[in-house]
Amino acid sequence: MNAGAPGTMPRHDCLRPSRYARVRHFLATSRRREIVWRALRMAALVGTVLALINHGPTLLAGTMDAGHWLQVGLTYVVPYCVSTYAATKQEMRHQAGRTIDGEEKSDINLPQRDYVNTVNRS
Repeated sequence: MNAGAPGTMPRHDCLRPSRYARVRHFLATSRRREIVWRALRMAALVGTVLALINHGPTLLAGTMDAGHWLQVGLTYVVPYCVSTYAATKQEMRHQAGRTIDGEEKSDINLPQRDYVNTVNRS
């Protein structure tokens, strides 16, 4: 057991998945259809805006060479990667927060409210 910062619970490294398992999980999650489509839409939108800002005059003048086209391609790749990374990390956080040992986290140690008694009866 490793001790964390003062006042925190000790870490149990034996319960933490290996780095290889985390990378495999990240890659599998990043290939989910909704994440890929969202990233493609964002890359198309943001990449087009950035390409026009960065290469608009050269594109309109018709003087684009291979180097410029490579830069335009990379202009689309970067927003795709950023969007994929952000969506994948968010989905993994959501998955981790949703369950503990197969049980819904929201059901663990939360006080049950009696909503019938909290209604304001005027």
